[in-house]
Parts: sequence; C-alpha cells; structure tokens
Amino acid sequence: MTTRVRLNEGVLASIAGGLLEAGTGLRARRLGQPTSFPTVSGAGNEVDSFLASMSVARSVLADAAHSASLAAAALLSESSELDAAITRAMPGGFLLSAGEQ
Repeated sequence: MTTRVRLNEGVLASIAGGLLEAGTGLRARRLGQPTSFPTVSGAGNEVDSFLASMSVARSVLADAAHSASLAAAALLSESSELDAAITRAMPGGFLLSAGEQ
C-alpha cells in the first residue's frame, strides 16, 4: 500500500510562510540567562538547568522551523522551474486537462 501526498503550490507557500513566521517568533522571544535563586528545597540548580534547557530547545526549534521553511521554498522554486521546462519542451501544450487524468 503506497501513500500519496499531494500539496498544491498555495498550500506549500502557506506552510513555508508559517514555518518562517514560527521560527522568527521563537528567535524574537529569546530570553536572557535565567537568574539563579535560592530555593527552600535546594532545587535551585535543577531549576536553573531546566530553564537553560528550555532556552536551548527554543533555539533548536527556531532553527528547525527556519530550515524547513527554506526547504519548502526550494521545493516551490524547483517545481516552478520544472513546470517551465515541461512547458518549453511541449510547444503544443498539454493534451489532457486537469479533470481528464
């Protein structure tokens, strides 16, 4: 059983834009280094470590969103280039319309 994924250019452009916006938002919300504070339970070091890990995770997610956005944009560009190459190779145009596949 094969699975087919069909994305039209509008959906792909929307995905690329959303990922870019998400990555930019994550980068804009970077916080400074957490301030150490003493706790009654003595868990201050663990809290500091957790907060530092959250900062790293936010940076990693921002980079991943940016990379995925670039990949989606590249796919759109390559698809457009392929469409243009096919159109140039077929001077008579397409023989089938979209509904006659």
